[in-house]
Amino acid sequence: MAHEIVEELFIAAPPDRLFDAWTQAAHMMVWWKNDGEFVTEHFENDLRVGGKWLVRFRMPDGNTVGAQGEYRQVERPNALSFTWAASWDAGGPTLIELEFLPSGDGTLVKLRHSGFDEAGWRDANKKVWEETLDWLRCYLTS
Repeated sequence: MAHEIVEELFIAAPPDRLFDAWTQAAHMMVWWKNDGEFVTEHFENDLRVGGKWLVRFRMPDGNTVGAQGEYRQVERPNALSFTWAASWDAGGPTLIELEFLPSGDGTLVKLRHSGFDEAGWRDANKKVWEETLDWLRCYLTS
């Protein structure tokens, strides 16, 4: 599909730590932030297929934005997928699929983000995912 992002990254941590980093508020609120642009201030979820999740970010100007969705696949520790609908995106929900595959002394993380209405929005999100996955890698390996 032309309007999707595919990223792969090796992280020197076991799959269960990656899965927990994506699904537990205690982890999510620490690693998923860009101190210059936003801070994750709230994360909640019902971690089951069909369960809902919600995240809120505080912006430098004090405003809050958020994203929410529904879990489509929950297979700890190797697979997680969910819909993504952000308050700043006028398009419909997209789909994020994550795989955490054991590899040597760590995990190969595969991310696929699909369902973008236009290539421009996909391209803008590609850079965001590269940064976000690097924050996750730094968090889990520091």
